[in-house]
Amino acid sequence: DWYPDRTVIGYSGRLSMEKNVDEILRVADALPEYDFAIVGDGPFRERLEREAPDNVEIRGFLPREELPAFYSSLDVFVTASTADTLGLSTLEANACGTPVAATDAAPFDRTIGLDNGERFAYGDLEGMSKAIESCLAGSRETRAAVERYDVERTLSHLESLYRGARSAAEVPTASDDEWGFGGEPREFGD
Repeated sequence: DWYPDRTVIGYSGRLSMEKNVDEILRVADALPEYDFAIVGDGPFRERLEREAPDNVEIRGFLPREELPAFYSSLDVFVTASTADTLGLSTLEANACGTPVAATDAAPFDRTIGLDNGERFAYGDLEGMSKAIESCLAGSRETRAAVERYDVERTLSHLESLYRGARSAAEVPTASDDEWGFGGEPREFGD
């Protein structure tokens, strides 16, 4: 356990402008009673390290195989990103039993609910603080909430979508081709 005796709110991901990690730093400054751990790298890392309040630890890149231990050690995972397509880190945190506080933006508006976390409006730092506090206040069934994103289940769903799309499409065969390519072979050179 990375943080056995502390309440820790964490983030992992790219440290870039669209991830809005600077907002997490501002909330950390407003919540000095908690520690914040940020893992990741990117073009904003040096700036974030300069601006980080005393209760924030920026650890840099963490290898994928170490992420489950990191997520499991957190009390809350937080993201202020507005540029995710699936939000894999939030699903991974949930799979490790950690509730998520996330912006009320896609994809989190579909993947984060009361059963696995809290959402807050983009740019609403007070809302982010309240979402974190709410996640800390109660237990949630985070693992059950992400079962629908299991690899086997997702592959099965994709296969059924492809089968449905293939059977729904009317594909002309060679024999009913209106352009005449489906008839008998023609001799050339006659």
